Amino acid sequence: RSEEDGTGQRTTHPEAVQRDEEAVSEDRGKAGPLQGISLRNEGMHMMVSVMSVEHGSTPERKSCKHCHTIVPEGLRGEFCCHGCEQAYELIQGLELSRFYQMIPDDQSLPKATPALMKDYALFDSEAMRKTMVSPLQGEGSEAHLYLSNITCYACVWVCEQLTSKLDPEARLHINMATGEASLKLGKASPPLSEFVRHYESLGFGVSP
Repeated sequence: RSEEDGTGQRTTHPEAVQRDEEAVSEDRGKAGPLQGISLRNEGMHMMVSVMSVEHGSTPERKSCKHCHTIVPEGLRGEFCCHGCEQAYELIQGLELSRFYQMIPDDQSLPKATPALMKDYALFDSEAMRKTMVSPLQGEGSEAHLYLSNITCYACVWVCEQLTSKLDPEARLHINMATGEASLKLGKASPPLSEFVRHYESLGFGVSP
């Protein structure tokens, strides 16, 4: 409380100052300790927000569902490329998803690139057959191939299983150490180019 003195100046009584201080103290007491905690938490939240803005937050990078490499920034979906997406769908469609469970944890698959070769019919040409294919006693033939990117038993397994899915009579044997492979075909088996195209669609390059 303040009053004017004889000179026109306003003066404050000490008793009024004391009552005002007591009222403020009482209001703080009514607020309780939770309000103080809330204010402190809000302050910490603001500090964390400011730090996040200053330093930037790194979003979690996704891994390709097929080859397990990091999906490039800007790509939507679960695959790093269209080839890996097709390879994954092929493996799922042939019910060979066990392949992914067999891959070692510290290993990535080669990126699948469909149509590594523009003309698979070359593998069915007479010149290629003379180079790669030899007749077997009785019926059938055996093609001698080289498969690249064979890095573990899972790679061997999926190629062998894929061969059986394409033709129950066909048999594929792969030397994992060298990549050399022999493909035994029956008389009624699909053309060699069909097997080669599927192997390459999984990321395993084929050459004579």
